[in-house]
Order: sequence, then structure tokens, then C-alpha cells
Amino acid sequence: TIIDDDGPGEIFFALPEVEVYEGSGPVRLSVERTRGIRGVVGATWRTQAGSASGKRNFTAGSGRVQLESGVLRQIITIDVADSGIYDGQLDFTVVLSQPTGGASLVDSAAGRESRPSTSCVVRILPNPNRVAMIEQLVAEMEDGLEGTGPPPDSQRMELASDSWGAQIAEAATFQGSSIVELLLFLISVPWQLLAALVPPPAKGGGWFCFIFSLVLIGMLTALIGDLASQMGCCMGLLPSVTAITFVALGTSMPDMFASKQAAESELFADASIVNVTGSNSVNVFLGLGLPWMCAALYWTWYGTEAEDAWRARYREEPWYSEDMAVGFAVPAGDLGYSVAVFSCCALVCIGVLVARRQVYGYELGGPAAPKRLSALLFICLWFVYIAASALSSYGVTLQSGLTP
Repeated sequence: TIIDDDGPGEIFFALPEVEVYEGSGPVRLSVERTRGIRGVVGATWRTQAGSASGKRNFTAGSGRVQLESGVLRQIITIDVADSGIYDGQLDFTVVLSQPTGGASLVDSAAGRESRPSTSCVVRILPNPNRVAMIEQLVAEMEDGLEGTGPPPDSQRMELASDSWGAQIAEAATFQGSSIVELLLFLISVPWQLLAALVPPPAKGGGWFCFIFSLVLIGMLTALIGDLASQMGCCMGLLPSVTAITFVALGTSMPDMFASKQAAESELFADASIVNVTGSNSVNVFLGLGLPWMCAALYWTWYGTEAEDAWRARYREEPWYSEDMAVGFAVPAGDLGYSVAVFSCCALVCIGVLVARRQVYGYELGGPAAPKRLSALLFICLWFVYIAASALSSYGVTLQSGLTP
């Protein structure tokens, strides 16, 4: 068989798929030509995002690859970021188009399925060193919790304190250097000592620590709620206004700082957002559901003993009727209006997060100016919700104007 190599030839990717590990440097894609070596030829290449993001996992771009006369191969280099993936893999595609110099692109449908030249799929795999380190840490934690023996001293990591004494000593030890840090330490010492009473994670496989922590969180939440309610009462605020201001701040500020810490220490925003949604779920389902369930059971069992007082209290309510049974009642009040305002603010918030994902490729962080503007917008949304709900509680709504 005689092959004519006097023409410009056909351009293609040498491999249809290329695998690269995170942290191993840029990926190198080989562009070759066949059926001719004469003349200067070239083609345009561009990246297409797949499960990998061009703003987070690799450097998106485009350009031209050129092969001089007699040259059979050129290399396209694309930077791959070390974004910290652990499980699974990500991918993106590099596509060739617009050949020049009389060359053509190999048609994969023309009997060359083993060499689909117009595109190359780049698969990004987790860094094997990171995977090995995480799996080793998980194994060490499981060995420590299950009591199967500690790992070798050279590989051991202190994951948790082994005694209450160690926890209390750590809570009472000042490790800062400035006056401000000392003042903050003195303020937090009582709370740190209280938290130090939680059983160490190494005891009972961690279950004692988990259960006692939930109980302690519930007690502190109840204490903060009562103190906030008393403060609102002393200031002459309605209970509904106190609930959405002081009570909400007291129970949500720890969650905010926990989400801030998660956002700063994690590579992705998932941890901080999940912390917010999870804490809100606890506040609603446990913080509201459990007291309401206890109250419902109490009024079911002992409601008849206070029936006269119950009916006297609710007889003027529009939903009351003389033939209704006595039970635990929570009048909605201005709940509908507050939920509507909150939903509108939430939609704006979600829209901003979606827009940031489309424009910057991520929800949190980024350039200083857009980051601060987003934070300011979210704070303003909170003030809008507080103002609208508080005015509604005092009889001022958008429909009624500013006159109660």
C-alpha cells in the first residue's frame, strides 16, 4: 500500500481520553497529524467544562495549535488545580475545530472509532497521596474508638482527649498573647469549663459524648431563650418581636461562627451551608417540635382541669367555637405575613448564590469587592425581614401604610 504524504494531512488527538492526578502538574495533550506532512497546518482548540469547573478545577481557555512543515506532533498544556477531591473523579473536554493550511480533522465516523480526533476527555483523579492519608486517618480513628489498639507511635495522631482532666486543663489554659485575647478567654472560661464536662470521645465509642452534647446544647438553648425573652419583656417588646430578634440572635450566632469556621477551613462551601440548614432544622424540628409535643400531651391528659380558663382566654379569637375540644393552641397571629417576607428575602439570597456560581464559579469567597457587597446585601435582607415583621406585629403593614 502506498500512502501519499505530500499533502497537509489530517489533524487529531493522539488519545481520546487522558487521566491526570490532582497535584501532579498540568495535563499534556498530544495533537498529531497523519496522511501528509507538507505545509504549515493548525487548528483551534478550546475547553468544555463537564463535571469539572473551569474556574475551580482547571484553567479554562482556548488557542491555536500549529504544526510546521514536516512536524507530526505538538503538545497542548492545560493547568489542573489541586482542588482537594477525595472520592470519584471530574472531567472536562478539549475540542479541536477550524483546521487551517489545507488540513482536515479526522472524522471519527469514517471508520476511525479508535481515534476520535476532534475531542479528548480529560479525567481528573484524586491525589493518591491525599487519599492514602485520609484512609490512614480513618483507620486510626476506627482503631482508637473500637479499642483495637493504638497505631504505631510514629504514625499516631492525637484525635481526642482521653480523660475529663485533660479536657478541663485544656479549657482552663490560656494560650494567647494579647490583652484582647486574654479578655475573650476570661469571658469564655465558664462556657469552656461547662463544655469540658462532656465525656471524652474515646469513652463508649463516642456515644456518651454525642448524647451529652445534645443535652448540653438543649439546656444552653433553653437558657439563652429564657434570658432573651426576659430582656424583651423588660424592654416592652411583643413576644413575636423578641423571638425574631434577641432569641433568634442568641440561638443562631453560634451557628454563624461555626459556619464561618467551616467556610474558612473547608475547600468547598458545602460544610458551611449544611451547618446552617442543619442547625435550622434542629431549631425547628427539635426546638419547636419537642416543646409543642410535650404541651400537646399535657393538654390532652390534663386539659379538662383548666377548661374554664382555656375557654375564657380564647373565646374572643375568630377561630374559637364553643363545641371545640380543649387542647394546646398556638394562634398564628402574623405568621403568614412574616413567612411571606422571609420567603421573598430567601429567594433573593438564593438568587445571589446562583448568580455567584455562574459568574465566579463558587458561592463563598472570591474578590474582595463582590464578596463584601454580597455580605452587605445579606445583612440588609435580615434587617428588611426584622423591620417588616416587627412593623406587622405592631399593626403596620405595606397595605395599611405607616399608620397603625
